[in-house]
Amino acid sequence: MRHLLFTILTNIAICTTTTSGLLAQSNYSPLPVAHRGCWFTNQIPENSIAAIRTAKRYGYKAIECDVKYTKDSILVIMHDGTINRTMRKASDYSSLTTPINISDLTWAELRQDYVLTAEEPKLRTPVPTLEELLLACKKENIIPMLHSQIYESYSLAQKIMGNQWICFTEHDSLAVAARKISDCLILVDPQQDTIHTLERLQAIGGHCGISTMKKELLTESFCKKLRDHGYEIQSSIFKTPDEVQALHNGASILLTDFSLLGCDIKPVDSWNLSHFKSSKRLKSHETISMEGDSTRYGGLILKIRFIGALEVTVNGNRHYPLIHTTSETDANGVRYTDDKPTIKITAKDDTKITSLEAQIFEF
Repeated sequence: MRHLLFTILTNIAICTTTTSGLLAQSNYSPLPVAHRGCWFTNQIPENSIAAIRTAKRYGYKAIECDVKYTKDSILVIMHDGTINRTMRKASDYSSLTTPINISDLTWAELRQDYVLTAEEPKLRTPVPTLEELLLACKKENIIPMLHSQIYESYSLAQKIMGNQWICFTEHDSLAVAARKISDCLILVDPQQDTIHTLERLQAIGGHCGISTMKKELLTESFCKKLRDHGYEIQSSIFKTPDEVQALHNGASILLTDFSLLGCDIKPVDSWNLSHFKSSKRLKSHETISMEGDSTRYGGLILKIRFIGALEVTVNGNRHYPLIHTTSETDANGVRYTDDKPTIKITAKDDTKITSLEAQIFEF
């Protein structure tokens, strides 16, 4: 039986057709994209400049953002149609009790009267414009993925980023329009129609692919068909087991709220099998665990090579069922805040662990 953990193997290679620049990825690794930037509730606001800088520190190569118009047609970064969930009054930081549509506010009103929600006052900043976000991405060498239905946003991205940005739209007409001005990667939502997906992508042309939030669409056969034609496949904010399965099935881009694929900094600690005080052989139902020190902003990446059946739990809420009939290596990682790095490994059958390495990071 095949394993179910995001893994560094040849069947998870990004099918990038560009030959240089930010989108030229390793042959054997998915492209990690931080959903709305690298944010933490009430700490680092989503869709903010701080979320871009944090994504860079955590090792993400790209961030996704959402584009909206203000009343006076200024392009700003905001997911919701209202500002209530993510913003507060600038004057006294009080909550917004009545719905406020972003399309009902001028840019001056939005900038002067409201700030993004954050515990630290210095992070209570106004919502960024698209131009500000793109310039921050360029400075940090981060690929911006624009989830946008606004053609003007494509023109601005192309002007600032060249071809080093990603267009994500639900509308084929906008995808075709984006292709006329850019050789960037373009992703469209297949909805429920997998039969005509190849035809749609061929009509767009160039470097393109799909993005879906529907886990049931990314079957091995569908992913293989797309990958065989050189198209990208993005799993969009799946839950832990489903995200892992999508990567196993062939997804080449990981749009995620929590997964950590790699870091550019040195770990503050590392664990191997001896730290777990365990032999290399675990009997069925035997459990080993390890816990580190709490940190404000942290990350954990685990690599484990084994034969058998395991359930790995990372930080208490990320559960990974793993099965190998031959010795193979799995790797997974998570980012976290105000928490301890923890690993719990339970053998579901008699299992031989060949190697284990966990790296702990502070940011």
